[in-house]
Amino acid sequence: MVNEFSICLEDIMSPRTSFLSRLIGLYCILIAFSMITHRQAIVETVKALLYDPKMMFVLGVITLGAVDWRWFSLTISGRAAHWR
Repeated sequence: MVNEFSICLEDIMSPRTSFLSRLIGLYCILIAFSMITHRQAIVETVKALLYDPKMMFVLGVITLGAVDWRWFSLTISGRAAHWR
């Protein structure tokens, strides 16, 4: 159901923003459907990621890098100092 507010927002957004939001939404729906249909494989993959310290570090660095790029370089340099 479309109301006046959503129609008004579509007029404000650029066509690129509207396209990207629809594309990302479709991608998220497809990934969620895939995760639902392959539930056991997803559970095993997540368990493997969580119990492997190296993979946990990689996921943490990716998450930290996505949140704030300034801290990304500090994390890498700080971890590299411990690898010697």
